[in-house]
Amino acid sequence: MQVIWPPQPPLADDVVVLRPFSLADVDRVTEACQDPDIQRFTAVPAPYRRDDALEWISGHEAERAARTGLSLAITDPADEVIGSIGFVTIDWANDAGEIGYWVAPWGRGQNAAGRATRLLAGWGVRELGLIRVELKISTHNQTSQRSAEFAGFRWEGVLRSALSHRDERHDLAVFSLLAGET
Repeated sequence: MQVIWPPQPPLADDVVVLRPFSLADVDRVTEACQDPDIQRFTAVPAPYRRDDALEWISGHEAERAARTGLSLAITDPADEVIGSIGFVTIDWANDAGEIGYWVAPWGRGQNAAGRATRLLAGWGVRELGLIRVELKISTHNQTSQRSAEFAGFRWEGVLRSALSHRDERHDLAVFSLLAGET
């Protein structure tokens, strides 16, 4: 089976559309990544500069070509970038993938992360043949954990002191979705 990578047509519901980033998105990504919560809970550089967004978006083509990950813009139906989602890792040998996401302050309140996660996980199971999709979320990020539950993921447990981020150790809540649960 030949998988179209990234998904075409873009994955969408009535609130969000998932499409590849383009260089036209650099300024909006730069603006979003100024948000303290995005900097607190993701690996974006701090401070975040326009050059960081340009380098990150430019690197997506190589990631897609190698099929080692997939980064997509979360947009509203009018194509306004409101976030980012993607497979941050794909373990082909074990038919598993890990999704990561962030939502800009102006995109919050409509469960964009939960909707986007549901769409991408479903595509990963159907089109990539993944058996397991997981999320690893800081135990301090209650909003993101609610998004995981909205997307149908189940809480599995906590990886204690699993991440070093900005000179702090973080516990990570693990959520998963298995094929047949989408």
